Amino acid sequence: MQEKTLRAVTEWERYAEKLTDRKPVIFELSPYDCDCLGSDGYAIVSDETSTTVISPTVRGLLYGAYALIDACRQNGGHFAALNIREKPDFDLRMLWSWSRLDDTYLHSPYRELSSVLSHNNIENPEDNAEVMRFVRHMASMRVNALTLTYDLHIAGYPSLDQHIYRPFYAKLDKFSRFLKEWGIDLYLYTSATPEKDFNRDNKRTDCPFDPVILNFWNDYITEICEELPELGGLHIGGSLGGAAGGLLYDCECQYCRGKTPAEKIEEQIFLIADLLKRYNKQLLYDLTIDGQVLLHREVEITLALAERLPDNAVLTFKNHFQDFEELRYPEHPLFSRLEENI
Repeated sequence: MQEKTLRAVTEWERYAEKLTDRKPVIFELSPYDCDCLGSDGYAIVSDETSTTVISPTVRGLLYGAYALIDACRQNGGHFAALNIREKPDFDLRMLWSWSRLDDTYLHSPYRELSSVLSHNNIENPEDNAEVMRFVRHMASMRVNALTLTYDLHIAGYPSLDQHIYRPFYAKLDKFSRFLKEWGIDLYLYTSATPEKDFNRDNKRTDCPFDPVILNFWNDYITEICEELPELGGLHIGGSLGGAAGGLLYDCECQYCRGKTPAEKIEEQIFLIADLLKRYNKQLLYDLTIDGQVLLHREVEITLALAERLPDNAVLTFKNHFQDFEELRYPEHPLFSRLEENI
């Protein structure tokens, strides 16, 4: 069995050693019924002597292992024979973690708390019980993407800087490879507004029609994708205004004068997505802002773009214009209060 399938095996063995009536379980990487299972689905087939977990991918095998564990728990801690075929309902199943790699928070009332996913904790995750619990719960919930944030919220960090991840490249590269074993792709959050005080210092907005902006994104994406080859992609705070600091919506520079807001945002999405596509990476373009009035223009732009996205771009948004504070901080209240039973 390939090395990367071992998470499915070890997670099952970790649970199964508690069972008094366990039976043999075989994990098989196979294109079995791919049309039905998709890339992340699994089949579990039991007979009188053994159970086989089958999936086209190692991620599907891990999901199958957790399905078997769940069935045994629901069976009162006794081994459960299954004959099922399942697959996740959505292709992208992401958690957006408002961690800070330097182990600080800028937002009250949680400034005294420490992040689970700090740069120290992610360096050796296997030795950190809290990180391992976090990762196990993500995998058990079929989460396949995790976004880390080094806070670029314009109110809390006024000098936006995409290169703020540079000191952590080695640790992030190691952590992204570790997450792959759990079927999770790592994304980094940043802003569509380029670099420190860009508008003030360069007298430019984040206009994607501006050659200077194109060169900035080309250099930045080249650097981060080559430094972090296992990165899933970038999660970009878009330029509709609000927290990400974008000025594009109201830009009337020489390069975009006369363009509609929808045309400007579309150009920005295609610019960043096309550059990421060279490295087989994905763009998650975050539309949501906190202002209730501005939310309405966001909806208009979204509807105009919905059917014209690049194939490696996804629009992300939340279903309310205010933040879910009790879920967003600390990192992460749901996971930090769960018992160690996975």
